[in-house]
Amino acid sequence: ADEYADLLSLTSDTIHSVDPGAEVITGGIVGSDRGKSGAIPQNDFIAGLYRNGVADDFDGLSLHPYARKPKQVRRRIQRARAITQVYGDGSVPLWLTELGWSSKGPKDNKQVTSKKGQAKRLKRTMKRLAALREPLNIRLASWFTYLDGSTLCDWCRGAGLFKRNGKPKPAWKKYVRVTGGRR
Repeated sequence: ADEYADLLSLTSDTIHSVDPGAEVITGGIVGSDRGKSGAIPQNDFIAGLYRNGVADDFDGLSLHPYARKPKQVRRRIQRARAITQVYGDGSVPLWLTELGWSSKGPKDNKQVTSKKGQAKRLKRTMKRLAALREPLNIRLASWFTYLDGSTLCDWCRGAGLFKRNGKPKPAWKKYVRVTGGRR
């Protein structure tokens, strides 16, 4: 967190020298678990930013609260909010710039489920986030990718709302319904 805090401060100063009214959002903070090799747990990383004194250098905290189940996503977000409150920054907007599940990939991966499971988790998560929008000051909740096929990770290739051929998956229909969008 120390090196990123330095980068964030420099970036914020540079952006605000050109556009004093610009909103600076942190890079997406992944909700990693303790014990993963080289990973800094989400809340340790956020606390590290605050300990480095960069609260005034960002206007929004970006999270990637990936988890196996929707209630775990909610807990990751609530824990992040609790950390911001401990450091007196409890009103900073939360930007959930990546979340999602995949219908393809290694079966032992917590982000992989069936097409039906992907749709079900999307619906539950988005409904919970809508209910928490005001209390937690959630500014944005964005699905990871709209189209299957990404090779960024072992589960990413099935994380889209549409198949590679452009046909909608069941998750797309749930997404439209829960967000009030159009097909």
